[in-house]
Amino acid sequence: MNIAGVVLAGGLSRRMGQDKANMDWHGQSLLARAQQLLIGCEVESVLVSRNQPGFIGDIYPQSGPLGGIHAVMSQHRFDGYLFVPVDMPLLTENLMITLLKTGMSSQNICCYQASCLPIFIPYSTTVVSFIQQQLQNDGKRSITYMLEQFEHHKLPCAVPEKFKNLNSMEDWHQLI
Repeated sequence: MNIAGVVLAGGLSRRMGQDKANMDWHGQSLLARAQQLLIGCEVESVLVSRNQPGFIGDIYPQSGPLGGIHAVMSQHRFDGYLFVPVDMPLLTENLMITLLKTGMSSQNICCYQASCLPIFIPYSTTVVSFIQQQLQNDGKRSITYMLEQFEHHKLPCAVPEKFKNLNSMEDWHQLI
């Protein structure tokens, strides 16, 4: 299977007060950390959804993670996609590989019980069309709502703290 690893880094980082993707996490940016995580999963290609030149920009701006997922799936055709948020530095290769293997073998959308991101989504015109409809019509723009519409697997995780995302400087200082 031809799988793309995708870093979702298109947010405005308003609550953080600075661009999260460029913040230093133990000697590398959060963006570089997420890219390295995906490279370790041995995906065919690593892409970045980010509303800046040189990256994949949202077709429907300010649509959250769903906008990034839609932009990537609409513009870059792969058999499946492993989407990872830029602001979850505690994610591990083992968690990602388990998610990827489960998604590939089941050919269903997969995420963990602890969080709807990271997520594996096999390519489907039905999924892409559904997301587009939600974005065009100011519908429910949440991954949780998307999951309710499609068959999916939620994997258990013994360490839910690994899914902590960094939204504010307070979150940041608690983790470093």
